[in-house]
Amino acid sequence: MTRPAHHARLSPPSLPLQKVEWLTSSGATFWLKRDWDDPEGPDPLRSIKRKPALFMFHDAMQKQYLAPGKLIISATSGNLGIELAFLARQHGFPFYCVAPGAILPEGLEILRAVGANVIRTTEREVCPREFTVFYTRGYAHEFHHRLVNLDQFYSWLNPLSHCRTTAREIFEESSIRVDAVAACLGSCGTVGGILSYIESKKLDVQVFGAQPDRSQGIPGTHVIRGDCRWSPENYSPVVLPDRNVLTVDNVDSFAFSVKLWSEGVAAGPSTGMALALADRQARAGLRGNIVVISADSNLKYPGLIRSELIKHREEILCRYPELDLGRPIERAIEEADRDIGSHRTERRIQQAYSVSSAGAIFDAEEIEEIVAGA
Repeated sequence: MTRPAHHARLSPPSLPLQKVEWLTSSGATFWLKRDWDDPEGPDPLRSIKRKPALFMFHDAMQKQYLAPGKLIISATSGNLGIELAFLARQHGFPFYCVAPGAILPEGLEILRAVGANVIRTTEREVCPREFTVFYTRGYAHEFHHRLVNLDQFYSWLNPLSHCRTTAREIFEESSIRVDAVAACLGSCGTVGGILSYIESKKLDVQVFGAQPDRSQGIPGTHVIRGDCRWSPENYSPVVLPDRNVLTVDNVDSFAFSVKLWSEGVAAGPSTGMALALADRQARAGLRGNIVVISADSNLKYPGLIRSELIKHREEILCRYPELDLGRPIERAIEEADRDIGSHRTERRIQQAYSVSSAGAIFDAEEIEEIVAGA
């Protein structure tokens, strides 16, 4: 099998906007901006995080922050960690990602499978993202002679990567006039980059950000717990107005995800979340072409898909009878069971990528031993 040439350039090949044929609303047309490849294809782990990972990594290389003896560290429990693990392995650097204790089991195994070493913090943090981000920054500062922190939550290269790639792909490479963009809010680099592009070109385009309902969450979004609220870092010159930040619960997110799967679009749950937000705004009067950011595929989430669909099945069917999701939900649960039980996800990754050794798992207290002995 021919292995994919990962990270060969700063702009991975873009895919054309994909029209959502089954979703109709008076005066609105929906399009997916895909940044992932077929889960059964040669590059199944590609995600939208490849863009900021490339920009941050190559910037550190050009500035010679990365040199022999250095270790790369980053606060991430998902797609950015996967992309940085590929880059670190390609260039011969050890890579450690700092993940919350509540990381999804399949997410942990995938990170290890691609060679990332995972430092797990406690499961008791009120704000998991903030805890891992500031833990990483603190130790990267203390051990700056060894650790290079590629910090997507602080680096201006995160939104810049999307201003130069994602936004251009939406507004310059497509043949439609774009009137609105909907995306999920995680590190906020995608939204920040798109907003910066819109501002620089003086375009009349609305941007909406989806955040999860309290106590719920979708991978890649900023989970709200207790007094922990959505709080983007201040790295973007353009700020998304509060009125354009809306809450979407897991019922809506998985209802639209299941519908996408039944139509042959293997998008991750965050795509369903953003699409649900776009549909809500269209029902409220938003018109024109609405582009929905589709950040990754559903390859990495079989356990989450199974548990959330079992938990919310009846409410999904009650809330969206017009989508006729009874059988698609059952089929999605069956496929998740098959993937979990047969380790199909791990085998797909092994077939697509040649990783000689898996990463290790460390407790947060072991950071000094890692710095001294790695």
